[in-house]
Amino acid sequence: MAVDQELISKFFDSFNERNFSKMRQFCAAELSYFDPMYNLLWGNDVFLMWKSCYESCKQFSIIRESIKDEGDGYYSVGLKLEYGSKKIYFQKMTAHIKVVNHQIVEYSSAFSVHELLKQKYGIAGILLGWNRLMQNREKNNAKKSLILFRDSL
Repeated sequence: MAVDQELISKFFDSFNERNFSKMRQFCAAELSYFDPMYNLLWGNDVFLMWKSCYESCKQFSIIRESIKDEGDGYYSVGLKLEYGSKKIYFQKMTAHIKVVNHQIVEYSSAFSVHELLKQKYGIAGILLGWNRLMQNREKNNAKKSLILFRDSL
């Protein structure tokens, strides 16, 4: 549907604008979210995670490469991200989105944690970024930072 593809475009435009309240307007209150770093988040925790990302990054931009209708309200969105504060990271990912009644109800991101760790840690990330111990440490750190952010509000 062209209407839902436009909704997805506007959602990612609001990401680039850092307009958190506008982003929320495109999503259901009980949005489910999954990505390789945070695993599964629900509802307000999703919005808190995005808000914490905004506040921790000086630089944040998303380039939409494609929006593909997969049928039954599912869409695949090809993205390129550029983000960071002290160091800028570049990441290719695919967002899988389900839209029901013109609201995003499910969002999952697919990207390589190894590629992210290679950028973050250089040679150590290249050599060890594939290792589950290193990846799990990063995932745990991401979850801890989200909990600290939530508790600070």
